[in-house]
Amino acid sequence: MHAGFVVSCLICILLAHYAAVLPHEYAHSFMAFALGYKSDPLVIHFGGTSVGNLISLINIDEQVDYAPVFARGDGPAAALVSIAGPGLANGAMYLLSLCLIPIMLIVCRPSRRWMRARVEAARDPTGLKA
Repeated sequence: MHAGFVVSCLICILLAHYAAVLPHEYAHSFMAFALGYKSDPLVIHFGGTSVGNLISLINIDEQVDYAPVFARGDGPAAALVSIAGPGLANGAMYLLSLCLIPIMLIVCRPSRRWMRARVEAARDPTGLKA
């Protein structure tokens, strides 16, 4: 296996993780803002600059204070804020991927000419046609 392939795969995994985590946390934050329990939906605690956190985003937090929500007896609002991450953000990403996968399979499909060239190259690894 080539080192470039491994590095490319790791970068893709990291970007996919970021694409899942960041909308998830912002969905919590925007829902709390929409319900009046947060003043600025863009304020999120990213958890510091340690290597582990930069790779995994393990300490990221939506900065929603749930204590006032429960103090008002507004359990349904707390439930909406809680479900916004997995339900809205990750659910939307899932549905988007379901729509994009068939399109990408069509767009990224190799041409027949390219496939024939690959088959011929496999038959004659020396590149010399007899």
